[in-house]
Amino acid sequence: CSSDLQGLLLRFQAVANRISQCDPARAVLEEILDRADQVLGEGRERVKDLRARAGEEVDLALALAAAGEQLSVTHAAQFRTSVEGAHRDLHPIVREAVFLIASEALGNAFRHSGARQIEAEVAYEEAVLRVRIRDDGSGIGSGLLDERDRPRHFGILGMRERAQRIRAQIRIWSKPSSGTEIELQVPGAVAYRRSGSPGRRRWSA
Repeated sequence: CSSDLQGLLLRFQAVANRISQCDPARAVLEEILDRADQVLGEGRERVKDLRARAGEEVDLALALAAAGEQLSVTHAAQFRTSVEGAHRDLHPIVREAVFLIASEALGNAFRHSGARQIEAEVAYEEAVLRVRIRDDGSGIGSGLLDERDRPRHFGILGMRERAQRIRAQIRIWSKPSSGTEIELQVPGAVAYRRSGSPGRRRWSA
């Protein structure tokens, strides 16, 4: 079951933490752990999305709060969520994609940044849905932010691809020892359900 797999992943993470940062084996092991976490997270969110389609709306901010709280159990960083603006109903495809992007960013912050404070913010603005993940950790090297240089590191390429599918923009600000902020902006016309709308929208493959 997923709880057994999560426990196994935590044991592997403990082993990885004992390996020197300079040892190439640690980078390989952490990449495998990141992918395993992503697969587990995608499975959980697909179950949640099925429930949403059956009539149970999954609130994005609450889902991010749950994801962050779960990560904080095994990491020292303090985590908080905040919401700006009145809640808006989201299209399920958008909600799932945004959650997966933001949870990937949260996972990176908890596992790699060494941050003391991590924050997830959801802002329901009229023209745009805005989601930010911030930390006060070690930052990301500038080369790693360029998808042409080790594009799969930290899942950055995957986040950008998901954002593109929902016509969203993703921006990443980071400097060594100055923390990282990842901001996702989804146009309101794409993100929000409109009253009286049939809810049909054509999405890119």
